[in-house]
Order: sequence, then structure tokens, then C-alpha cells
Amino acid sequence: MWKVLGCLVMSAIVMSAVQSLFIFSASAVPIIPSPGVDTDKSSICCGDYITVNVPVKNLKSVSKTVSVHIVIKDPKGNTKASTVKTVTISAHGSTTVTARLKISKPCNYFGTYTVKATVKEGSTVHDTDTTTFKVNDCEPGSCRVYVIIEDPCCVGYLVYVDNDYQFTEGGDGTPPDGYCAFYVDEGTHTLKITKNSRSASKIINFECNIVYRWVSMPKNWCGDGEAYVEIKDKYCKGYRVYVDGKYKFTDFKVSVGFFLMNNHISKNIFPTYCLYIPFC
Repeated sequence: MWKVLGCLVMSAIVMSAVQSLFIFSASAVPIIPSPGVDTDKSSICCGDYITVNVPVKNLKSVSKTVSVHIVIKDPKGNTKASTVKTVTISAHGSTTVTARLKISKPCNYFGTYTVKATVKEGSTVHDTDTTTFKVNDCEPGSCRVYVIIEDPCCVGYLVYVDNDYQFTEGGDGTPPDGYCAFYVDEGTHTLKITKNSRSASKIINFECNIVYRWVSMPKNWCGDGEAYVEIKDKYCKGYRVYVDGKYKFTDFKVSVGFFLMNNHISKNIFPTYCLYIPFC
């Protein structure tokens, strides 16, 4: 019986020591204590500075040198500002890492911006924390104009505004379908989309309170699409179909320009979309 009790006591002591060791090794690292990361303002204008404060605490009994990575992203997840600060913290000491970052113009998106702070020691991540603030369009008389690009033939294209890359259609993880929408500042801008080393562009003077729709073709600019033509005729049956003077069946695929002949009736069609095109 005493042997059994002795074993139980020893097991309890070993278990307690292991738990203490685990707790110590898990928590004894530089961390971001409460209340966590904050900013000096809850809302700023595009083009202004924001100050980020990151508290860091060293739980070890020796001094530690860590790097604090600060990244600010807009509502679409694009990085607008970032920096890395290196700091040495004394044993069981605390400090606050401060960074003043500018939200540079132009701001393609307004609203809630996210600040993420990461404390690292070499390649080891010790702790992360986030906070948010708002970015507003404060320029008098300015506005953001909504633009829609639709292209059912060429999908997955790259979008440029005034030769500055903005995003890739479908690049956010959604299936590319040729449709995208975004904001530009009022005024004259050049919109350009590219794919397969080809491009289509348009210069537009954007005015406030107007939604602009740009159908980016004509004529399959990227070299991807085909025009599917469906012929419907309620009265004439058994007719012959010709494309560019060559006999075809009633179901067929052609490229962007073609010639159809129905008995003595002819029709030139140059489709600007990949759509079903009724003949009659």
C-alpha cells in the first residue's frame, strides 16, 4: 500500500513539475499585453498621418531584442503603409513601440482600415494584435465615381487607372467572369485593361453622381473569346446557313466577324459581346 501511495505522490509531483514547465515555456516570451494595439485617432482624412502604439512586455528573466512589424491595409486588403521597429526590452520589462505612418494619396477605398502588429524574435512569431480606424475623403468638392467594367469574352484581365495597376479581375478569389467595379476620383482618367500582352483602353471625364459602365470589347481584344450565334426562324425551315460563303450547319461557333446567308436573305453581324445573337 505504501508503495502505491509513494508512486501516486511521485506521479503528482512529476505532473505538477511538467505542467509548471509547460506554463512557463508557453508564456515566458515577449507579448502584446492588454489593452493591445491602438491608434492616436479613430478617424483621419486620406493623406493624413496615423500614429500606432504597440505595447510589448518581456516575460523572460533576460533582456530580449524583438522586431515589431506594423502593417496597415485598406478595406480591400491592400497594404497602404508598413514599417518594422526593433527594440530591446530588459528582463521582465515593458515598452511601447510607436510608429507614425502616412496614408498616402490616392486612396482607392475609404472606410475601415486595419492595423496589424506582429512581435517577432528572428523568424519566431511571439504575438499579434489588430485594431481599426477610418479613412475619409475630406477634400472639398471632390467625389468618388463608381465604374463598372463588363466583358463576357475576356476575363481575368488586369485593370489600370492612369497606367497605375489597380487589381486583377477575379484576383480576390471569386471566379473570373469579366465583371468588376471600383471607384476613381472625379476628373479625366485613362482606364486600361490588359491580358495576353494585349490591351483595351478608354479615356473618360468622370463626373460626380454618375455610374460609368464600360463594355471593354470590341471584337475580342484579348484573343480569348468566341461568339456563339443561334439562329431562330419560326417560318422558314430547312434553310442553308453559310459563313463567309462556306456552307455550315445550324449549330456552329465562329470568331468575331462573320457573314450569314438564309436563302436570299443575308445579314452581316459583327458581335461586340460573347452573347446569343438571334438571326430573325
